[in-house]
Amino acid sequence: MADPRDVFRSTSRSGKRFLVAVVGFTVLAIGIVLLPLPGPGWAVIFGGLAILATEFLWARRLRDRARAYVRQAADKLRARRAASRAESRGESLGDSPADSPGDRAQLSGPRPGPGSGDKVA
Repeated sequence: MADPRDVFRSTSRSGKRFLVAVVGFTVLAIGIVLLPLPGPGWAVIFGGLAILATEFLWARRLRDRARAYVRQAADKLRARRAASRAESRGESLGDSPADSPGDRAQLSGPRPGPGSGDKVA
């Protein structure tokens, strides 16, 4: 006959796994419903995956893949923002085409006067 402690451990593991599945899929479904609505749809979906990942290997792999994708997208966004900031700082320092030194010389050079060959009518 089986030891009652082993039966209890087996039942409690199965019960925990079932409970995690029910809660995780419920949270995941709520996140999917929230996607077109205003609210934290993606955060709820990732939360559901995190719950499922505590007991299921496929959910852990999917969560890790999603986490890597989000980190990669965040790195690209940070790089794009840094480039945009550097570009805007460069333009404010006088590096834009409208502020080139040749334009300044033309604007600040000597103006033709009445004896320079220009006829005033």
